[in-house]
Amino acid sequence: MAILSIRTSHHMQLKSALLPVLLALTASGATKPAHAGNPMFGAMEQLAKIQDVEFKDLDGEPLYLGFKYSYHSFVAPYRVTDDGYIIGVVGQNRYYPLSANLINELQGKGQLPKPLPTYQLSPQTYAYGHIVWIILAGFLASVFGATRGHARTRRALPFANEGIALERAGNFEHALAAYDKALKRAPRHCDILCRRANLHHNRGNFDSAIADFTRAITVDKRNALALLGRGSAFEAKNLGREAIEDYSHAIRISEGALAYFARGNAYLAAAEFDKAIADFTTVIAKEPQLAAAYQNRGLAHERTGAAPQAQADYQLAATLAAAQKSAA
Repeated sequence: MAILSIRTSHHMQLKSALLPVLLALTASGATKPAHAGNPMFGAMEQLAKIQDVEFKDLDGEPLYLGFKYSYHSFVAPYRVTDDGYIIGVVGQNRYYPLSANLINELQGKGQLPKPLPTYQLSPQTYAYGHIVWIILAGFLASVFGATRGHARTRRALPFANEGIALERAGNFEHALAAYDKALKRAPRHCDILCRRANLHHNRGNFDSAIADFTRAITVDKRNALALLGRGSAFEAKNLGREAIEDYSHAIRISEGALAYFARGNAYLAAAEFDKAIADFTTVIAKEPQLAAAYQNRGLAHERTGAAPQAQADYQLAATLAAAQKSAA
């Protein structure tokens, strides 16, 4: 499937009306795809083509039926979301989002197939979308090694290391089985619980992820990694208040920029814009080169009607992003 990368805000708006009118809307410009391995912050949308469609827009541009997913990043991707079907412009970083009502309307006109072709995100996409956790696996492996003196950990270690290797290779089913075996031997090992929880999260099993993160937190109430992971799983279930509580607890423990950034995004989603601005300001104080913090603070300012502050933040974000791109 051909994949294009675009900014979250750069898409075209479709409204329920006749298709020629819908496709006459002008799309905004899009950024170039990020280079693999470069530091990324915020959300980066990815477009994937499923099949061509027979109609074109009023400019004569060919279109395709596809789907969109987003990498949510802080230095490296920590979460991937499936954003649903889109109509994309062939060869361009532009798309029309498709609501359920609009899909039904276009299917009724015979302009989209019924039912729509199914799709799923590949294991590689899920692996890359959670690479920050896989990077942390190297740290966790060192923790396992440091606790070799404990009999339970010694018995669990080979299975835990096997699970890490399988997860890095994108073999999630066998990785989960390896973590299960490790936890049978060391059922209260926080790091292995967090690894299995994150794997559940990757596969969309958010209740299982929350259960494992909760077990890890029960063993170690100051485990900031488990709190951040459970907060992310709560967000995936649209449980914003629970996510904010976990991020706040992680902040009290670690004071890390990642926890403030995660909570700022959760406040932004909850329309608590003043609190979001405060958190993104803290992130900027800790990580002044973080373009996404300026971008998201600008969005929060914009939502409060503070246009000058929003424009200033957007400009700073663009300047930092350009500088990072040229230095890459």
